[in-house]
Amino acid sequence: MKWQIIWLMLFASCAGCQRDLPTITHVKVLDKNFETVAVVDDPETLGTLNSIWQTFTATEPSTRPPFSYKVDFTFSDGSGGRWLYDPKGNMTVLSKAKVPIYTFERTEELRRILVPQQEAEGDGERRSAP
Repeated sequence: MKWQIIWLMLFASCAGCQRDLPTITHVKVLDKNFETVAVVDDPETLGTLNSIWQTFTATEPSTRPPFSYKVDFTFSDGSGGRWLYDPKGNMTVLSKAKVPIYTFERTEELRRILVPQQEAEGDGERRSAP
């Protein structure tokens, strides 16, 4: 929890500036039933995801998005945490505290990586290195 708060503070303080965030090294996406829908660990897809990760904007929507997925991130500095994800491009840290909601510019690309079964049901659900 301590690392999530530190991450959140760093994440929020960088809105509008060049971000120097740790590299994402592994991702696991869970649905509302906590079933794994995607694992991202291949270098090419992680490279794309890290590029997308740099394009967020903190928002304050009038209503809370329907976060239907949980995303477990692991970063190159050893940190990590669980985030909530809405396929419309919204994410937030899973926390009891009130935390910002972030919107990503490359919404469709992010969705194709994190929730591939929405792109083609049953096709490419797991994205792992061979």
